[in-house]
Amino acid sequence: MAPVGCPRCRLLQLPGPMCVHCAGPPPVELVELTADRIEGITKVGKPPAQGWRDGLAVVGTATGVISAAMAGVVLGKSMAGLLLAPAFAALGYRKQFWKSAFVRRPRLGTVAPRPRPAGNAVVGVARAFERTVVARGTRSPALVMATTILDGQGVLLRAIEAVPFWLVTAERRVLITGACWATSPRPDVHDQLDDRLRELDAMTLPITRRRRPRLTVAQVTIAPGDQIAVVGSVREEPLAGGGYRDTIVDTIRGEPGSAVWIDLVEPASS
Repeated sequence: MAPVGCPRCRLLQLPGPMCVHCAGPPPVELVELTADRIEGITKVGKPPAQGWRDGLAVVGTATGVISAAMAGVVLGKSMAGLLLAPAFAALGYRKQFWKSAFVRRPRLGTVAPRPRPAGNAVVGVARAFERTVVARGTRSPALVMATTILDGQGVLLRAIEAVPFWLVTAERRVLITGACWATSPRPDVHDQLDDRLRELDAMTLPITRRRRPRLTVAQVTIAPGDQIAVVGSVREEPLAGGGYRDTIVDTIRGEPGSAVWIDLVEPASS
């Protein structure tokens, strides 16, 4: 199934009744994220003259041409004044048969980056729960991969791949699950736009060829062993499939309108 995008926050996701992150309007196909933008003025042909108004305009132009020629000769006292006739004719022709129109082209606008939610963060080390995903460009296991396509004005598209994982602190462990977003003070920034769009099955994203060189891709990867800070409400939930001692666990669950915010503090390799 082809992914769709949220008009409000630009998260790439599967079709649904609302955005899984911002709880905004239903996501739409990527080509529907564009809006017409005025990029200039051109001239377009008018329909053939019809009715008495257009006929009067033609007669007026012809009369104006003759009058302009006579006035040019009289006022200029030279036959060079006849040059006013073709000038007036060109003006009348343009007015009768052409009209100005705005040049409108579809353009994918940007949205503001998602702001960091208020609240205290729980700081600890990320540990795998049941499974991991493969970090793009490597064979290393990852828990969260966040991708942002942006230009100098804002965000064009976001994508997130994540699995439930443990946040382990000195006192406890907390299960992180549900809708989430990851950030880093030093994300991996590159210009391999087509490769990333192809991986996300988002090649239908309407981006003009002229605009592509100005876009960048920022990626954040949370891997097992990374030190992270998680903003979200901690609550007790039953652990599906857990043993007798682990039936109830502390959980931070992201939901539409309240996604879990994850800051990468220090990678495990540092």
